[in-house]
Amino acid sequence: MRDRLTPAQLDMTLALHASAPQFIEEMAERIAATHQNVVGFTSTFQQNAAGVAATKHIKRLAPQIVTVLGGANCDGEQGAPSTANFPFVDYVVRG
Repeated sequence: MRDRLTPAQLDMTLALHASAPQFIEEMAERIAATHQNVVGFTSTFQQNAAGVAATKHIKRLAPQIVTVLGGANCDGEQGAPSTANFPFVDYVVRG
């Protein structure tokens, strides 16, 4: 992407990439602290990695929380193997 981004855009992209793990961890801690029974993530476009990462951390912090993924990225062949590939995802909503 270096040839497609301005130096400022590249700097911002690298900074966001570096801060993503801490953001996901903090978000997961806040969600786990709410003591919800079910937590779901909707995934459209390029949101799969973020939703899967957050689900993984939530399940690690609070294994009793039922985790659900849904949205356009879970339809068809893409959604079917999600629970097999990601054991911390309890359910995938398709269709």
